Amino acid sequence: MIFQWSSWYLWGWCVTRQDFRLFKLNRMADIQKEETFEKRLVPLPDFSQERVFPSVYSVKAVIHPDFKWRLVEEYGLESFIEQPDGTLLFSAGFADKTSVICWIASFGEGAELLEPVELRQSILAFTEGIRQKYVKK
Repeated sequence: MIFQWSSWYLWGWCVTRQDFRLFKLNRMADIQKEETFEKRLVPLPDFSQERVFPSVYSVKAVIHPDFKWRLVEEYGLESFIEQPDGTLLFSAGFADKTSVICWIASFGEGAELLEPVELRQSILAFTEGIRQKYVKK
């Protein structure tokens, strides 16, 4: 049993894939013991950032200083540089486009994505889709 990413997981042998896998407990239902298992030496899982969430997008963003605590909590002090105007220049890798968009959106008006430039249009489309749901008809 492993507590990681705010959830409980079972690190165990997968008979389908013939390898060790991480199984999220709250996704398990109606578990039945159907067969005995073979004892194995259990290697420790590799939870390194690059192994679990390999970086595909190198992100740079300007973050409002009110969110400094969040950058420290989620990414550490080395993830940003405090600018002369007090804003925070954030840099980190993200595994996928959706994660970048949702992360930036979670700051509301408190963040602006600088790079990758091609995702700025995706953020605009995302926010426009939300805006359209609330436009009076």
